Amino acid sequence: MILALDLPRVTAPVLLEMVRAWRGLPNPAAGAVIAETRRGVQPLAGVFGSELGAQLRGYLTKGGSRAARDWVQDLGEMVTRIPASHLAGVAGHPDPFLNVNRPAHVERALELPPPAPPLVSVVGWKDSGKTSVAVGMAAELRRRGYRVMALKHGHGFRLDTPGTDSHRLVHEAGVERVLLAGPEDLALLGHWGEGEEEGVTRLAARFLHEADVVVVEGWKRAPLPALEIRNYGSAPRDPLWTDEAPDRDRFIARVLRDPPPGESGGPGGPPAYRSDEPELAAKLADRVEARVIPGLRWIREGGGP
Repeated sequence: MILALDLPRVTAPVLLEMVRAWRGLPNPAAGAVIAETRRGVQPLAGVFGSELGAQLRGYLTKGGSRAARDWVQDLGEMVTRIPASHLAGVAGHPDPFLNVNRPAHVERALELPPPAPPLVSVVGWKDSGKTSVAVGMAAELRRRGYRVMALKHGHGFRLDTPGTDSHRLVHEAGVERVLLAGPEDLALLGHWGEGEEEGVTRLAARFLHEADVVVVEGWKRAPLPALEIRNYGSAPRDPLWTDEAPDRDRFIARVLRDPPPGESGGPGGPPAYRSDEPELAAKLADRVEARVIPGLRWIREGGGP
């Protein structure tokens, strides 16, 4: 993967989605996936198969232009272009490929809505034990000084009581959202109206952008860094992580609940832990620090800008 340093609004879900698309090519080793914006292709935001290395060496040694954009054009049909409009939905904010390398670009970036904070998804089939793992890991991250927020996916729940002021404002007056605020608590109530439910990254960008990390429960197929909880004691279901899955790189750890003797979760892949092993929350928080929010503690302790 190539990602230019002047593209600071590209988020992890965008990179994971590009990897997934590249893995889906007929011959990934000889192909590439890059982003394409209204301004043209972004040759320095893409995934390139290893066999293109020889092609690149030949392109450079023949003389002429050495611009990355020209090389990508020379690759022709070996390149698959993903519209930035699609990747903006994955990013959760507009213009993820905004170049920031001049003062005016910095001003433009500061005018845009903030990007989504780092997200880690706790995924698994129903009754796998996702919430217990999410609670323990979130508490450990808070203990380490991070500002932790959470998102949980659900169906058919009621968040307000008929007859209350907030219920009347939403269901009688038809206001889109009501923010309830008091000395100790707050709550945001509302409805989607005629539009569709927003994606997880956009929700995090809109409502949880002040977080250092957001722990997400649900959205099994979203392109997020993920912890898989696999419960061998419940109805058997196929694992979400496999070595053949096109999105396998997004999994940063697996938690095995009630595994049969000798079961290790399969060869290769991310670390696998038993759900009852000591210091599980600390081990998962270590993985989040390493793979989801790397460097944040270092910066906070004065190691960087």
